Amino acid sequence: MERYTRNENGKISAEPSVFDLNGTTIGGLGIERLSKFEDFLGDLLKERDKINAELEQLRLEDKNKSVRYREAFTKKLINTNILILVKRYGLIQDIEEKAP
Repeated sequence: MERYTRNENGKISAEPSVFDLNGTTIGGLGIERLSKFEDFLGDLLKERDKINAELEQLRLEDKNKSVRYREAFTKKLINTNILILVKRYGLIQDIEEKAP
């Protein structure tokens, strides 16, 4: 992965070449990567809510031993682990999970 930032003794900086200053807005490769990360995180959170709803529906139908339930539960575990990593690196402050 090509890094756009560097951390020198706790001071984070970036090469000016990865950012384009256009008046009052900032663009460039660094901002594009941030945008893609935010899209990824938003999709992950939507998927989490969708999986929780599916798991709840399967529980209500007493299908919590089905293959479909187990697959959804596995997806939930994977997504939760990704969110924990994202939080560990300080990329999000808090992960509120909606009750199923």
